[in-house]
Amino acid sequence: SFEVNGVPFNMQRVEGGVFVMGGTPEQHRERISTDLPTHTVALNAFYIAPVEVTQALWRAVMPEWEFVEDMYISSFPICYVSWYDCQEFIRRLDSITGMPFRLPTEAEWEFAARGGNKSQGFRFAGSNDIDTVSWSSHNAGFRMHSVGQKLPNELLLYDMTGNVSEWCSDWYAPYYIGTEPNPKGPITGDNKIVRGGSFDNCQANSHISYRHYQRPEESTQYCGLRLAMTLPNEPTLQVTEEPTMVKRLKLK
Repeated sequence: SFEVNGVPFNMQRVEGGVFVMGGTPEQHRERISTDLPTHTVALNAFYIAPVEVTQALWRAVMPEWEFVEDMYISSFPICYVSWYDCQEFIRRLDSITGMPFRLPTEAEWEFAARGGNKSQGFRFAGSNDIDTVSWSSHNAGFRMHSVGQKLPNELLLYDMTGNVSEWCSDWYAPYYIGTEPNPKGPITGDNKIVRGGSFDNCQANSHISYRHYQRPEESTQYCGLRLAMTLPNEPTLQVTEEPTMVKRLKLK
């Protein structure tokens, strides 16, 4: 638990594990998709916030921030923030708390959204019924809502489907065939990964494995962030490579 200028927030530990990332059978509806090919990922333990960063926490860290159209509501997730704005927020939060906060990698985000080692194989984060766990286009009234109002997933994480999309640390690239330990994506690119869907996404574009991306300088009302963190000296998981290993295979 942490507190910044009177605003408390928590982090949830996610135990390390091995999972199949991408358009697994319960996720997939389309034959061709950016969430293919599926591939095995091994992740060390990490921490992730149970809810999206709220406007209250953002203001506590960034007191000079000018909210768009005076839309400040403390319990709503922050939005209209670019990937670069998120980096400055995290830099300041690190300075205040002395802790190594960061954005989650795309693989960490998907593993956490799936429920980690407790996953029950849902299509959305915590259920196959999107309305119970998500604010999406057909129940949100075309606006965001206070964080943590819907049911959580298996790890007690809220709003990992819907409300606002969430920046990840990775540059976008097509998936590779093969096994990856703690993948972080390419070292350069044009667009940053955004995951989770928003209040404006339909059900077809809200399943856990759905991938989206934006230029890092873009900011929209549909996108915010969720904090992650790794503590030092976590044990490293080992995973045996899959029989077919083709590095940097791009889907056309």
